[in-house]
Amino acid sequence: MNKIIIISALLIILSCEKDEVLGPDKKILGKWKLIETGKWPKMEQPTAEVYSYFCSNNTTIQYDVGLNSRDTCDYWIDTVLHVIQYNITPNPIHYMFNYEFNDNKMRLDFITYDGSHPTRIFQRMPF
Repeated sequence: MNKIIIISALLIILSCEKDEVLGPDKKILGKWKLIETGKWPKMEQPTAEVYSYFCSNNTTIQYDVGLNSRDTCDYWIDTVLHVIQYNITPNPIHYMFNYEFNDNKMRLDFITYDGSHPTRIFQRMPF
């Protein structure tokens, strides 16, 4: 009887798949659509259709469909998300965000920003 219990326990343990724990540098990769913006928790639908592509080479492409505009920035992620934007002013702008990943959503809260929409929520999109 003990052999059956031990064999059953081993089969259960061996049959369970181990979930890979991804770090934020992997979770951020891919195509994201802006779905909410505002001052948390008061969020609104964005007035523009905006997509962000986070690439494995530490570049991000921000695309505004309505304006047909595209910005390419550098980024890196550690305890915060850093985005360096080069093409708006003569000097690069360094934005920093607190980030949170839940299922297929990403919440970004500006750390270095004093505007009217400091929180942005993105939905992961298929390529």
